[in-house]
Amino acid sequence: MGWSSNGSPISLATYSKWSNGQPTFSRNENCLKLRRSNMDWFSANCGSKLSAVCKRYPTHSPTSRVTCKEGLTINPESGSCYTLVKNYTDWYTAKKNCLDIGGKLATIRTSQESEFIKDFLITEMTTFPNGAWLGASDEATEGSFVWTDGSPVTFTDWRKNHPATSPSYRQKFNCVAANRYGNYTWIDTKCSVSAYRSLCQIEA
Repeated sequence: MGWSSNGSPISLATYSKWSNGQPTFSRNENCLKLRRSNMDWFSANCGSKLSAVCKRYPTHSPTSRVTCKEGLTINPESGSCYTLVKNYTDWYTAKKNCLDIGGKLATIRTSQESEFIKDFLITEMTTFPNGAWLGASDEATEGSFVWTDGSPVTFTDWRKNHPATSPSYRQKFNCVAANRYGNYTWIDTKCSVSAYRSLCQIEA
């Protein structure tokens, strides 16, 4: 007996977990099914209508090494590359800066990405104050922050008292930056203020 894919043989079955009395070697039972209670194997008619257990193959070899272009810094966990455009800009110009080099303003979706970006900014921003623009804003719908690709912001790392809760500030503070004076936690501020660098994310 062997494993197959799309009806074509792949390899011999070197491991087995047959239930007692299995397989039956019946002419009509040429496929394998699992018992739900203990995952024991049973031979079965290949035409039986059962649920399927699928195996998904990785698109990249686990041993392959993802690399970035020269001058970019890679997050080995996510495979994304980062660079900092070191001129003060508003949020809109920062967004364009990243698009011009084939990327986007950085998105942060996990705590791992957050910690990686903090470490990256600490290293890169030793002589630069303030912080860096991120790709989140709530310009479209007040209070609903989204990334530049339109996906919702589900992970957050707000600095204390942010996002702004006062109605007068909420309407003005629509773009998000990682602020140096809060250990690169997030603040919402005016999108038009030219006070931050552009943190760009480029896929490897």
